[in-house]
Amino acid sequence: MVNNEKLVYFLKDSWKFFINPIYFILKHACNYTSMFPFFSNVIFWHLMPILVFRLPFIFHEVKVNAQALCLVNAVLMVFIFFETLRVKSDEQFLTDIKFGLIGVVSCLFILLMSVFAIGHVDSTILCYIYHPTISIIFFFMGAFVSYFSDSYIQPPYEKMPYAACNGYVWALGIIHLIVFGVATIITVSMIFCIRNSTYLLQFHWLECLCILNLSFFFSVDLYCACSINSYMIRRHQHYKWERSPEEGIIQHITIRKRNNVAAESIPDPIPFET
Repeated sequence: MVNNEKLVYFLKDSWKFFINPIYFILKHACNYTSMFPFFSNVIFWHLMPILVFRLPFIFHEVKVNAQALCLVNAVLMVFIFFETLRVKSDEQFLTDIKFGLIGVVSCLFILLMSVFAIGHVDSTILCYIYHPTISIIFFFMGAFVSYFSDSYIQPPYEKMPYAACNGYVWALGIIHLIVFGVATIITVSMIFCIRNSTYLLQFHWLECLCILNLSFFFSVDLYCACSINSYMIRRHQHYKWERSPEEGIIQHITIRKRNNVAAESIPDPIPFET
């Protein structure tokens, strides 16, 4: 499409900025195909900022220290994320996706346990756990995504987590609901034990919900990445309308047992423009 048509598309889409600015920025600043094959990619940028700027205040009793650490952490995370993207290969590999997803899910589990442990474990210990964990998440996220890559991994459309009513999506959702339910029951029971209703308000519901939501979406994508037996390597497209099922395919990859991989090259009908 010509630039005028792209400008018209951008202006027509601009109303979404006032409803969801993060989604609007992701959609127009990044390649569409680098953001939306895995939905956890979008959820991450909606919920992680809440954790980055909220968790220091619940782990640190001194507000001034928490404010300073928010700024330090933000700078460090941006550096780690973009440095990871810089040193990555120009091609995205399935092993990168699995490595990144496993790392993110593991770090989220550590953060969740740290939040649950507030009031039961010394705050200094929790701070030593929190700070490296929240930074390492951005390293694993950088390994997972394909923002600066020339190509990306596309799972088969019928195997996408939300393309159909997949049992593993429901199972993972139920598991995360059970975790939240158990935490709620323990919290309520402690109210009766210590006879202090303010404990219910002191429990960090927002942070736990954010972590559990992130964990759910990343777990779903991790299961998808580990369970597929084939995928496509495709060239990135900036706009959604450029992403057709037939175009931009570089290779079809079939994963066989014992990690043997067979690749069949397919001519690309549209030359890649740099």
